[in-house]
Amino acid sequence: LAADSIITVGAGTSLGVVSSQQGMAGVRRRPFGVVHFPRSSAISFSVVNLAAVDALAQLELYGDDGKLVTAAPVTLGPGAQYARYFTDVLGPEAAAADRWVRGFLSVGEAYGLWLVNDAGLNYLDGTRAPDVREAYSEQVVPVVAGTTELVLINPHKAAAAATLTVRGGDGTVKGTVARRLEGRTRQVIDVGTLARAVGSGDWVEVRSDRGLAGVEIFGDGMAKGCLGGLPPGQPNQVLYSPHVAVGDFGVVYRTELTLVNTGEYEAAPRVVLVGDGGTTVASVDVVVPARGKTVVDLGPALGLGGAATGYLRIEGIGPARLAGSVTFGDAAGGRFVSCLPLLAEGWSDYLLGHIANGEIGGIGFFTGLAVLNVDWSARTVTVRAFDQAGVQRGEAVLELQPNQRVVNLLSGLMPELTSLFGGYLTIDAPPGSRLLVFELFGDGALNFLSAVPAAPLPSE
Repeated sequence: LAADSIITVGAGTSLGVVSSQQGMAGVRRRPFGVVHFPRSSAISFSVVNLAAVDALAQLELYGDDGKLVTAAPVTLGPGAQYARYFTDVLGPEAAAADRWVRGFLSVGEAYGLWLVNDAGLNYLDGTRAPDVREAYSEQVVPVVAGTTELVLINPHKAAAAATLTVRGGDGTVKGTVARRLEGRTRQVIDVGTLARAVGSGDWVEVRSDRGLAGVEIFGDGMAKGCLGGLPPGQPNQVLYSPHVAVGDFGVVYRTELTLVNTGEYEAAPRVVLVGDGGTTVASVDVVVPARGKTVVDLGPALGLGGAATGYLRIEGIGPARLAGSVTFGDAAGGRFVSCLPLLAEGWSDYLLGHIANGEIGGIGFFTGLAVLNVDWSARTVTVRAFDQAGVQRGEAVLELQPNQRVVNLLSGLMPELTSLFGGYLTIDAPPGSRLLVFELFGDGALNFLSAVPAAPLPSE
């Protein structure tokens, strides 16, 4: 439309309408996206443009006070991936501890992830970068382990008032703290300071009058996990974790399930370990008090005497509201820890935003992925690998029966990918499919291991 013919543009940066003298039209897809990265130091990131046109990514470095420090525009061609450290793009200011980044994307079909890691890769874990519409007015911080940082970002121009409540495993309130976040500001909060004697059996409830982007980073200098803030669960859902590893697989794995009940009713769900073929391996009934939390060490709880892997199904939730995560890592050496959210919704199409496969600098790296079909029907799933320029480098077709999971290294699915650093994977299934997907990054010696949930793509 010509600029002088537009009467109004509604609804800001998300969905809206445009009206002119000739009529009115709805914006069917968001014209651009906004993603938030919780910090700029000791972090790497990836943004992928799946649009058919060039995308402009405006990366903006902010201080905790909400002031813009610097910005850098990046152009991504159709299908391209942009993976960097923020210091390489935004300069030495990005190495400061009191900095975070907003990404302003000119197309809707652009998706990001970030990995928390130091320069020596002593630790590595990550998650997908939250879209601006994933800023919640109520969110759950389920894991308290080691030093636990809660990062809250207010993406709005106006100030937000937040209340942080620490609850014990039995649901009792151990402490409440009020925080005010001015527009476009960030706060990094040590969870241990929110109440006296905060421990692993506690959780944090965040309520605010405006949606906030939240993430927790927990662990120590050698092993860090991260998890995006979770929305409260819904009644009568079935929750899934696409991965569980317990016992000796060359490394002794331990997996913990964390369940938080944000509702007023006690929950008594059944936790079911399911093998890759869809057959029940073991199950245990647990109790999660109203407003409380339960942590389940899956090996002893399920009576697993040897090594076992598969996925989790949490059923029988009833009127309670459950949210949570699985945390798995090296039980003996404590070399790595990784965390994945529990999932309820399945999608047909996904993006896995980074690939590290092969040897570089004398270190071997691998990328793995898990695809779980929670449909009642068999599904044909196509996995495609693209390099950083968007050129397809490999393809694999998976035939998944109902309740079947396929988990494999990328080198096993696509042997032709002998070395590929950078790039991304797409998962495509028939419309209406219900898949759950995540990917893993690691080095050959398993000094670090990171699990990242895939980004669901909108159906056509």
